[in-house]
Amino acid sequence: MKASVVLKIRAILWLHALRFLRYKLSLTNYVITIILWYAIFVLGALMFIPREQLPQIAPLTFWGLVMWNIISNSVWLIGGWTWFFVSQGFVEEHILLNTKPSLVLIGRAFTGLLVSTIATILVMIVFIGIVGKAIVEIHNSVLIVIGLVEIVIMAICYGLFLAALSFIVRVPGTLLDVANFMVFIVGGIGVPIHRLPNVLKYVAIIIPYSHAAEIVRWGIANVEPYLGTNLELLISAVITLSMLITSIYVFEVVENHVKRYGVRAIGRM
Repeated sequence: MKASVVLKIRAILWLHALRFLRYKLSLTNYVITIILWYAIFVLGALMFIPREQLPQIAPLTFWGLVMWNIISNSVWLIGGWTWFFVSQGFVEEHILLNTKPSLVLIGRAFTGLLVSTIATILVMIVFIGIVGKAIVEIHNSVLIVIGLVEIVIMAICYGLFLAALSFIVRVPGTLLDVANFMVFIVGGIGVPIHRLPNVLKYVAIIIPYSHAAEIVRWGIANVEPYLGTNLELLISAVITLSMLITSIYVFEVVENHVKRYGVRAIGRM
């Protein structure tokens, strides 16, 4: 009897939970690394901000880093983990067991979100002591949830797209590092779009994450989105749905290719 999709998802989440608990030192290292990234960027930004402006600037900087961390974790814990998944022969094994490799890779998002949550809470406690409760004061929690959910879905879709590519070709890790860093700076994640130079505003608008990030900032500090409230909600929803459909389609195509030729076309003449 074929296992139901729900049962498979439960099994996959259990698998990742076991890995999460088994590698405690790796988990600790990952959390500390994220905290250091937060410290480097947030403390670096706060050093050049007049103290009277901290209550306004600090929350935007902090939550920008939270969003960037979610994106980066999904890229590396889904896209970057695929080399291990491929090298151990797990792709073929799961296909033979009638389980889609994409479900296994999506399960990595569970690990990433848990690590991000732990690190974010610890950093938040520290920065409440530095700048006060301004970091946790929000304008509209519903908007924050909408924006963060869209960013999580977009990040998972991007990670799946990279994973699908790595089944066929090698994905350059250094290029991903640079791309992630550039997204934070010019992609409307770390800085509201309206504060970017005119040329970079157009760059930020074409980056999918920026629209969901504008919604999050709207919910945090009542900063009106650059393209307007209703239009930004519509654009972010359309982009999220488009990325979801595209990633599913691409992974289906790649999975069929793998079934026919093997991972990275090994043995194909």
